[in-house]
Parts: sequence; C-alpha cells; structure tokens
Amino acid sequence: MNTRDKNFTPGAIRRRVEQIEASIERYLSMLDTADRQEDEVAEMRKDRLTERLERLRQQMRDLKAMERAVEAAPTARSR
Repeated sequence: MNTRDKNFTPGAIRRRVEQIEASIERYLSMLDTADRQEDEVAEMRKDRLTERLERLRQQMRDLKAMERAVEAAPTARSR
C-alpha cells in the first residue's frame, strides 16, 4: 500500500524541505533570544532548542537523500 504519507514526489520533498528550513530559521531566532537571557530557564530552553535543531537538520539530510533517490528512480508511469 502506497499511502499519501509515504508517497514522496519531488514537489512533496521540496515543500517539506521549505517547511524544515523555516523551522530551522525560527529555532535559530529563538536560540538567539535565549542566548541574550542569562538564567537557568534560558539554559534549559537553549538545550531543548539545540536538540530540536539537530533533529531538523537530520530530517533535512534524510530528505536530501530521499530527493536524490526519487530523482534517480524511474517513474512509476513507465511500467
């Protein structure tokens, strides 16, 4: 079964990359704000933001690999 969530087209991958890039920008901005604050809460927040950024960057690497695979694969319509 090829569900919509597992159907990766170049357009779907591109849209997801754009979403992740926007999220990374948002988290970097939040991290900058937390850097200007110097309390314990800001430190905990920075740790969470850093972890989230790393997960987003990993998703981006995975999507880029998937994008290369989709571009290299023959289309399903050619069967």
